This record gives sequence, C-alpha cells and structure tokens, in this order.
Amino acid sequence: MKLILILCIACFSQITKPRAKIVVPCRVVEIVDGDTLTIETKIRIRVRMKDCWADELHSRYPELRVKAQQSKQHLASIALNRDGLLQIDLDGIDRLDKLFSFGRIIGNVYLKNQTKTLAQRQVEAGYATATKLKP
Repeated sequence: MKLILILCIACFSQITKPRAKIVVPCRVVEIVDGDTLTIETKIRIRVRMKDCWADELHSRYPELRVKAQQSKQHLASIALNRDGLLQIDLDGIDRLDKLFSFGRIIGNVYLKNQTKTLAQRQVEAGYATATKLKP
C-alpha cells in the first residue's frame, strides 16, 4: 500500500498546473492589418495577435506601407471568413487592462483544424516577426 501511495505522490508531483486561459469559438470577419483582425462570437472583438509584429499600414516609409499591405493581404487570404478559436492566455495577468492593447484584446487565433496560430503562420510566411520590429 505504501508503494502505491509513493507512486501516486511521485506521479502527481510531476503534473504541472494547466495554463490559465479563455477559449472562445469565433469567426474571422475583418482583417485590419498584418497583426490585427476582428472576430465575431456573440459580439465583434478586435484582436491584437500575440507574438506577431507586422509593418504598419500608416508608416511614414512607403516601402514599409507596401510590406504592410502585403501582410494584410496574406492574413486575409488564410483567415477571412473562416471559423476558429480565440485563445486568451491569463498566465501572469493580475489586472483586466493587461489583456488589452489600444482597445484590442491580446490573444491567439487558431483556425478550425489548424495546430498553428495565425500569428505563427504570418511569421513563418515572412509577413511578420515574433518580436517587435525596430523603427
């Protein structure tokens, strides 16, 4: 009996707490730019994709505006009008306002039957970076 108890304690000590998150079914209804989109659940929510930094459409540099438009077009081609899941990570969040950036919720969007986030797909395709771009 002691051996079973020791094995159970050893097994449970190896189990880590699941990451806190909110997951909501959604549909991508608008592409704002290369790293921001709008989803629809019961309401429309503007999402700033986590770990995804694309060039800005309103950059003062024309060549960056062109790249930003290409990034937006790529995101639209892979995501617009497709169903998915919005995932909002809560690890390390102690205040509600930390979930937002300029009125956009910070999260990951997974399309139906996909294992990679839209952010990962944008980065892998070369339309964004996983870290903030230098001006």
